[in-house]
Formats: sequence, C-alpha cells, structure tokens
Amino acid sequence: MVEDIIEIINRNAGFFSFIASVVMAMIVYYFNRKMLQLDKKDRERPRIIELLRFCVIPLREWLDYQKSKYDFEELDLGKLLKTGKLKTETLGIFERPLRLYQELLTTDFNSLLERLRYKSEWDRKVQDYNKLKSDFDQKKKVLTEKLEKFLDESPDVKRIYYETKASEIYSFESFKRDLVDSFYDEYRHSLLGIELGGAWSFAGRQLLDQAKSNVEPIIEEIEELRGKINNALESLASLLERIRKRLEKEYNITLSEQAPLISIIGESFLRK
Repeated sequence: MVEDIIEIINRNAGFFSFIASVVMAMIVYYFNRKMLQLDKKDRERPRIIELLRFCVIPLREWLDYQKSKYDFEELDLGKLLKTGKLKTETLGIFERPLRLYQELLTTDFNSLLERLRYKSEWDRKVQDYNKLKSDFDQKKKVLTEKLEKFLDESPDVKRIYYETKASEIYSFESFKRDLVDSFYDEYRHSLLGIELGGAWSFAGRQLLDQAKSNVEPIIEEIEELRGKINNALESLASLLERIRKRLEKEYNITLSEQAPLISIIGESFLRK
C-alpha cells in the first residue's frame, strides 16, 4: 500500500511540483500586491491628512455654523476657500502659494469624492441645499417688500421716530430701513426672549407684533424652508463624517492629525 502511494507520487511528481509552484506564485503575488498597497497608502497618507485638515474638517465646521445663522451662504467650495483664513498655528508651516493651493484643494477634494464613489451623492446634496437657500432668499425678498409696505402705511412709525431718541440717531428713512433690514433677526431673537436691538429697541415689541401679524404667512413659509435647509445641512455633514471615518480607518489617522488648520468662516486667508 505504501509502495503504491510512493509510486503514484513519483509518477506525478511533475504535476505536484507545478501545483506547488502555482500556489507559491499566488502567495508571492498576494504579498507583493499587499506591500504595494501599503506603500501606496504610506505615500498618500500625508496628502490625505492635509486634505482632511485644510478641507474636510473646515467644511464640516462651516456646515455646523450655517445651522446657527439666520441667513445662509451658498455652498461653493472654491469660493468658500477664498473666504477662509489660516489659523495662527498654520502660518509657520504653510509654504505653498495660497491661490494655487486653493485650486489644488478643490481639485483634490473632487478627486477624493470620485475615488470613494461619493461624488454624485455629494453633488446632489449640494444642489439640493443651494436650491433651498435660493428659495429662502426669494422669500426674504417678499418679506422685505411686505414690511416696507406695512411700515409706510403705519402711522405709528413716524410717531415713534419723533417721540423717541431714534430721531437723534437716524434719519427717518434710515430708521425705516433699519426696521426692515433687521426685522427677521429681531423676530428670531424675540422667540428666544432676547431684548430688541437697533431701531427696534425704539419701535418696541408692540410694533414688532403688529408687523409680525401683517407678514405671518410669509414668515411661516420662511420658517418651513429653514427647517428643510437645516435638514440638508445635516445630510451634508453626515456624508462628510462618513468620508472622515473612512479615511481615518484606511490611513490609520489619529484624531490629533485631523485638527483643522484653516477656518472658512470669516476673512479670506488669501488676503495678505
């Protein structure tokens, strides 16, 4: 029996040798491929960290900031990067020409979205947000027109202007202009119990309530749009968080390596 097995092995030695060679080649190929992937990730890692710190994380902060505002900004990454600013700790390590770097960030971010297969989802969510923001702006214009008409027709406006110190600070037209321009902010403040400011501190809550009653239908539409916009912002932030977590895992990036180095809330970091 043993002799028969040995004879079979001897007769098929070439075949077994071929199989062993194939298996060995596959093992070598697998490990070489794995090493190349690791080497590629090692080479990509610094750029990914840079993209996180200069783009992904600051953009997430911008989205969170929008939710705290009474008005909203358009989401255009290229424009946003131009209105950002380098954080103090960045100034000593940043050596690239800033205007060129802004273009590289935008290009690299879009390339990253393509590679991770998030580009179409991101573009769709950005488009939805910007459309809602545009609708919001249009409703605010309608609100402005209705407020101007109400204040022009109200006999209380001129009386309040001359009976208070408003006449010492404003011209009559600038007083009405400030009432119109700051109405929505003051309306939102009133919901939070915050004292009236600016021209409305002279006009008083009674006139504010009268104005509110006069434009209530359009305010309801604006508030409905605000809710939709906040949902859109949250959806964009959620996608960015998925991207961040994926990059963190794939490139073994620590939280300290993700601290933002620019802020896109505020003055331009391109300004010298």
